[in-house]
Amino acid sequence: MGGRALKTLRQEIVPLIILLGVGLVCYANSFRNDFVWDDYQQIIYNPLLRSWASAPGFFTTDSIAAYGVTSSKDVKFYRPLWLLLGLGEYQAWGANALDFHLFNFLMHAVNGLLFYSILRVLSVRRSFALLAAALFLCHPALVETTAFIANDGTLLCVFFMLISTLGFLKFLRGDNLGWMTLGISTVAYGLALLTKEIAVTLPGMLLGAALLLPGGRKRIGREWLTVAAAYGLITVTYLAVRSHVLMYAIYPSVFSWAKRGVLALRALAGYFGLAVAPVTLYPEKTVALSGLQGTLLTLAGATVVVGLIATAIWFWMKEARVALGLVWFAAGFSLVSNIVTVSPTFAERWLYWPLLGLLLAAAAWWEHATLNKQTKTLPVQVGGWLVVALFAVMTISQNRMWRNDVVLYETTIARGGDSVRMRSNLALAYLVDQDFNKAQTEFEEVLRRDPHSPIALRGMGRLLATEHQYAPAAHWLEQALAVEPGDGQASIWLAYVQEQLGNLHDAEQTLRAAMAQTITAAPSLKLADFLQRHGRLDEAGHILRDVLWTDPLNAAAHNSLGTVLFKKGDVAGAEEQFHLSLRYDRWMVDAHANLAAVAGARKDWAGALGQYQDALALSPSNADLYYAMGVMLTRSGDASAGSRALVRAAELDPELEQAVRQFLNEPK
Repeated sequence: MGGRALKTLRQEIVPLIILLGVGLVCYANSFRNDFVWDDYQQIIYNPLLRSWASAPGFFTTDSIAAYGVTSSKDVKFYRPLWLLLGLGEYQAWGANALDFHLFNFLMHAVNGLLFYSILRVLSVRRSFALLAAALFLCHPALVETTAFIANDGTLLCVFFMLISTLGFLKFLRGDNLGWMTLGISTVAYGLALLTKEIAVTLPGMLLGAALLLPGGRKRIGREWLTVAAAYGLITVTYLAVRSHVLMYAIYPSVFSWAKRGVLALRALAGYFGLAVAPVTLYPEKTVALSGLQGTLLTLAGATVVVGLIATAIWFWMKEARVALGLVWFAAGFSLVSNIVTVSPTFAERWLYWPLLGLLLAAAAWWEHATLNKQTKTLPVQVGGWLVVALFAVMTISQNRMWRNDVVLYETTIARGGDSVRMRSNLALAYLVDQDFNKAQTEFEEVLRRDPHSPIALRGMGRLLATEHQYAPAAHWLEQALAVEPGDGQASIWLAYVQEQLGNLHDAEQTLRAAMAQTITAAPSLKLADFLQRHGRLDEAGHILRDVLWTDPLNAAAHNSLGTVLFKKGDVAGAEEQFHLSLRYDRWMVDAHANLAAVAGARKDWAGALGQYQDALALSPSNADLYYAMGVMLTRSGDASAGSRALVRAAELDPELEQAVRQFLNEPK
């Protein structure tokens, strides 16, 4: 390889290594963060990620089970490739937060490299392209997208959008493979649409590129008709399928068109300010403000509009790439501007795609200024990399906010996001951590602000039930159901409390009412468990078969039905159901433990041991598994191994010490 070739290779490879290094420095401390917030429902408790058999349904339904809602009116999304991504991740490594964080980082890093490639295709000088891509990778406002696992759909969608953009720009440039790159661009655009709806903004940006860049003017009209037909057909097909699946709009607006316009100006000011000065970061801010603060934000938004339009016009003929960057930003902003209604009015994660346009405009402007000797290159480069260093420090610090639920919600409230929703989330996080005093304090604060908050009412009931204060717990849970009759979790907890109080009839009726009120299978499964505990096996089996008739892929229902059959003496039928449970959720620990019980019933001690070992591989700190395995080993004649397993069970859960001691002292 000649010297020139080596130099070219170094020029292309070294920037990529630098960018990967920048990204790794910024996000390495996020890899040990836990699951937070929506991660639990969209990953941990998402039944659609348990089996590849669920995949076809991603393309034909709104897949509301992925969002933990109790009614199809609560949420409407059509994101089949995002669900397919989650399914692939979950099947690859299960509920392992580290692997999810590593994947998100890699996607973010790849997006940074693709952005660098786009800048180079647009002939941005290598040093400025490198600086702009580094700013993207280390920008603190993008932590919410990258460190928050549930935003992997945004990362994948932008990946496809960048591939599409790169292919389209190569087509405009007139490369030898121009039509092939256009084909790649259209396919990537279709994949982006199937990942997340923000992709509908891409054609607006590509149209801007076609109008502004020299390559667009070289194509004849017939070629542009072909291009427009390709992107138009994909867009229309997507919108038709989406409308058929979703049936109606996602978030019905509570704002008039005039109010939406005001919110759009405020959101524009907020996003532009966030891009330039990413400080006081926390999730789901609001621009639905009143008084002087709202007025000033509206005026700031109007000023930004005028400034962006004036800048685009100024650079229209002088430096088209600056104008293209502003068109990119405007197109990306359009969907999150509040003109099209979304749930929160402002969120940091929505800056991920529009920010790329601002960085393109900045890189092109820096280059234009230095080439025209309006400023010197060295000060721009030094200043830019100092900003990169500052942003990197801020990003490393911001990653800590997403360490776990408690830290996330405490920090959010401390920084200004002190809403009823965040207080409720913090209370639930304290409850999960068994910090009952803090949980109660937060629930009481929520109820002071909103006496009818179903989350807080249910949370108080759950808290008291956990502390075995069943009578007052029932009172709170009944209030929660009075406010929101379809609250399946409140019904399940109320039934548990009623059972503990000995009100078996009331417990059963509560679960049956929940079955009629909600669309999830959880109340049915709880009722089946209730009936099992009280010896009504035939009724439990009937309910579980009804669940499986509606949802044949429900692994929990198969496992529960297997338990019913095992108790009835149908060992072969039970074994079949346990295997079906593992087919539809290979991570189900209980199914392995139940198969161990089946093997033990047949005196197949080796088979039972194998199933317990498989279960422990999935849940290595499960004291109950060690206890059951110890009992099995002891009864099989291997008292030494059984004793070790029982001792380990007591180490993991001291409450098992008495049971272990009692079993070891029994005559064998």
